[in-house]
Amino acid sequence: MNKVKTLGELINDEEPGIEVIRAFLDSAKNEWQLLPPSDRRSDVLLGLQVTTRSPMGAMAYDTGGLLVDHGWLRFLGSGHPRLPRDLVSWNDGRSSGFLLVADDAAGGFFAVNGGALGDDTANIYFLSPDGLAWEPLEMGYTSFLE
Repeated sequence: MNKVKTLGELINDEEPGIEVIRAFLDSAKNEWQLLPPSDRRSDVLLGLQVTTRSPMGAMAYDTGGLLVDHGWLRFLGSGHPRLPRDLVSWNDGRSSGFLLVADDAAGGFFAVNGGALGDDTANIYFLSPDGLAWEPLEMGYTSFLE
């Protein structure tokens, strides 16, 4: 059984993933808005159990989420009034064997495969609002975010 990491073990100030996110945003072609983190950010990071060295951990702890192209694409973080759901609570009761990480304005969902969607664990899958099956995007979270 894996040991649950403490907040101190999950926060990485030496190689913060938020710098990777900011570099992606600096070169982005579409409009974006990085939302400030919520007061729940510590709880979200603890529930996620991913270090802030990774872009996903940084998204959970250092942001309230990311709105791309005027909110057409929404990456979950720790929550914000403009994006009132977070990476942990949004998945409670909605996912098993995958982690919902983003959605789009048309009703599509993006998830990291934890084994339930195929053999390519850690890759992103997309469920369109009119589709009946998850489609592999053949990239991981960081590449998807980029």
